[in-house]
Amino acid sequence: MYIHITDSETGNNKGSCGKLVSYLEKENRTVQDDNRQPELWFSSSRRDILPQEVRVNIDHNIAKLGKEEAKFYLVNISPSQQELLYLKEQFGKQAQQLN
Repeated sequence: MYIHITDSETGNNKGSCGKLVSYLEKENRTVQDDNRQPELWFSSSRRDILPQEVRVNIDHNIAKLGKEEAKFYLVNISPSQQELLYLKEQFGKQAQQLN
């Protein structure tokens, strides 16, 4: 499994996360063309968070951060084909669609 955490030097994550939220919303901009439902943001208590709420909550979560400290990190988790097959066998086809 490949896991990459974007660090503050390459991620430019010291300001607003607006560009990141917009980038992650790119799939939702084509859902009507493909007759799919948009994927929603979620938390431990909700499954219907709007992109604007995500941006505002992350941008305002600066408790003890200095101006030059990172506000967020982007984590990329890419399972191998073998790991996806294992998930499919253990939990069904829906578990494989996490990628």
